[in-house]
Amino acid sequence: MVSVFPERGATGTPEIDSYVYDSHRLLLAKDIEESVTERFEWRAPVDASVYVIARNVGLHAGTVVIQVFRARAATTTARGATPNTALMSVYYATDRVRSQGTEEPFGTEMAKDGQMEYGLCRVSIPRDHKMGELEGPSIWKLEFTPNPAKHIALVGPPISASEQQFFSQLKTKLSGSKVKQVLVFIHGFNTTFTGAARRTAQMAYDLGFDGTALFYSWPSHGDLSPLGYNEDGRNADLSVAHLKRFLTNLTERTAVETVHLIAHSMGNRVLARAVSELAAEKSAIHFRNVILMAPDIDAELFRQMAAAMESQAQDITLYASSKDLALQASNTYAGYPRAGQGGAKIVVLPGIVTIDASFVDTSLFGALHQYYADSRTILSDVFQLLRGQPPRERFGLKQAEKDGKPYWIFKP
Repeated sequence: MVSVFPERGATGTPEIDSYVYDSHRLLLAKDIEESVTERFEWRAPVDASVYVIARNVGLHAGTVVIQVFRARAATTTARGATPNTALMSVYYATDRVRSQGTEEPFGTEMAKDGQMEYGLCRVSIPRDHKMGELEGPSIWKLEFTPNPAKHIALVGPPISASEQQFFSQLKTKLSGSKVKQVLVFIHGFNTTFTGAARRTAQMAYDLGFDGTALFYSWPSHGDLSPLGYNEDGRNADLSVAHLKRFLTNLTERTAVETVHLIAHSMGNRVLARAVSELAAEKSAIHFRNVILMAPDIDAELFRQMAAAMESQAQDITLYASSKDLALQASNTYAGYPRAGQGGAKIVVLPGIVTIDASFVDTSLFGALHQYYADSRTILSDVFQLLRGQPPRERFGLKQAEKDGKPYWIFKP
């Protein structure tokens, strides 16, 4: 039995990728990509000489322990056994102010002078997780705190890093990966930092994303009230410059080759403006996919930004729905249609693939404005999208037309 695990240190614990090779340098075993547990174990089928490589891909230095022994039974905490959970590593950047003495590591206000915080979160995914669900405590089951074995939950506090450490570690991680791609999620209205971390992990896990998952958390108040909505709108506008700086650093200071961006709801205000401003500055940054989920943006303002956005991305996809009650409320509140509304108000523009998800059965989740990640149908479509399949080849879509321009509808 070969057992590899990091030794805990005073300033943090390193994250280890482990590989086992035979004497002919043939790969025999390795860690599950993007899945982290306390210990990697590999049981040799016969006595043999092997090479073990342990590579630190985390944000902290530390000692790696490699044990070799005869074992009668594998432990239940190792990646060689069947774990109760998978632990997803998701990297973060945020312009939220750091919290003191609360359950949330970051607060609802913006850090002074746009100061950014960087680091890594570990998020548990239960073994019986169902695709499209964000499992959490239920008062109906008398559950009041997250249980990593049953819920998608943050495990331990975020591991913080300086800006230099963060981009240096990402560069090292991506340099050693076959597929040098990242998925960046920008959350929407009424979302806490922890909520953003959980949702990012769930989507990356459900999408089987072969790369590194990150999220950008702007200072949403996590509050459904009209006051919370107004405050979130103001903070979204103020975060544009910070997201733009983060995306620039991500592409220029790491070894990333492919960047996919997914924004939800009000997060599309931050993303759309950041991408259109990069275009106005004639930035050399180019994104593979920009995916706009239920964008809470004024539809006419979005039309004005669309052409600039198109120059910065290979593909732009907009998912809309006429059943999204949150966008209906936003429409009523603002007095003008939103870019994420489907049906008769759907926005169809050249260079953007628009998909009307109004016929997707999301039950209660559609009312909660979360259909983008709670629907297996949409997650399956994004799965195909990220692998380069055009809409005409994706299962469940049919072509429609508005004002002579094509768009797509999920078949009822």
